[in-house]
Amino acid sequence: MYLIDRPIAIIRPRQPLVHWINTTSGPDHVFTLEQVSKECLTLLMPNGATDGDAEEPLKDRYADIFVVALAGWCTDENLWPNDRSYVKFREWFDVEFHSMVFDANEDDIGKKPYEYMSFQNSSC
Repeated sequence: MYLIDRPIAIIRPRQPLVHWINTTSGPDHVFTLEQVSKECLTLLMPNGATDGDAEEPLKDRYADIFVVALAGWCTDENLWPNDRSYVKFREWFDVEFHSMVFDANEDDIGKKPYEYMSFQNSSC
């Protein structure tokens, strides 16, 4: 095993996100918090970020995280909530900070920029 010298943040959905998903998905698709929680976002945080000081780097990136989470369920930006403030982000997501992450694989870690792009064929 290999220690990756970066802390992580795990972003877990809360019930307000599930409610939004259900209002955009239509009556044929109703999800529970348990179903939605099976896929969390995990972020490598800046070196040295721990429980006490990890909130600031999260505040710098929360808008991008919010967009990634919304786009994963509905690509129609017109259906996204207008209020995507940090306060709303924390209402919709729980955040756990952890000081270590390990890599159980010997392969190099690939890294490429993730760029959210508006989709031509928007749908939910």
